[in-house]
Amino acid sequence: MRIWLVLFLTLPNRQCRAVEVTQKDKLLLVHLGASTEIHCSQDQSTHLNMYWYQHKPREGMKLMVWSSNAKEEKMEADYEARWNLHRPDIYTSALSLKGATREDSAQYFCASQSITDGDARGTPGTKPLDKESDGN
Repeated sequence: MRIWLVLFLTLPNRQCRAVEVTQKDKLLLVHLGASTEIHCSQDQSTHLNMYWYQHKPREGMKLMVWSSNAKEEKMEADYEARWNLHRPDIYTSALSLKGATREDSAQYFCASQSITDGDARGTPGTKPLDKESDGN
């Protein structure tokens, strides 16, 4: 069994605040061919950006979808056919799957990110890069 340690290091900042990101279900058992939803919430009004990642055994985490605000989303091409994001407000999101297959067996992670000064003026959030992305 592998144990992963994630450390978040920040420089002292007078505006530094913790955000609580919560995924309601810790384990979902889904019948093959069935549909399901995974729910996530966060508690900070400054965290407009939300992300969902998929992690399969012996693979790195893979970005599935990111959202720069409520009712906005960019689903990655590998997931467009059967996955959908519902984000009614900046605090909550639900990732839904139609037609579950064995290949969908994985860990799913939700994350949020604080906006920057540029984002606060109305520019969209920045898409995160992953090792397989060319940045476009």
